[in-house]
Amino acid sequence: MSGLSMQRVAPMSEAYVFFTFTHYLDAAVREGLQVIDVYGGAPHLWLEGWSADKSRRMREQIDSRGLSVCSYTPEQVAYAENIAAADDDLRRASVEYFRRHL
Repeated sequence: MSGLSMQRVAPMSEAYVFFTFTHYLDAAVREGLQVIDVYGGAPHLWLEGWSADKSRRMREQIDSRGLSVCSYTPEQVAYAENIAAADDDLRRASVEYFRRHL
């Protein structure tokens, strides 16, 4: 394996759920990272009550630090989503949850 560079490392903001999104971005810059993975859960990008204005502010915060987003990962462990659920209602709700995130 050729050398792994910091340009290929993209930490998910989920590791910073006890901090603000701004703190996460500043830490990424401080560590010399260039790409990030945005966590789709509270408190960073929780879709309930989300707005276009919040998306704009988030994009501005990311761009102003010279970072780029390589992926977005919706929460899929701590919440009740389960696309393999035997219960039809839970499965339907889970599929809809992921569609909203797409």
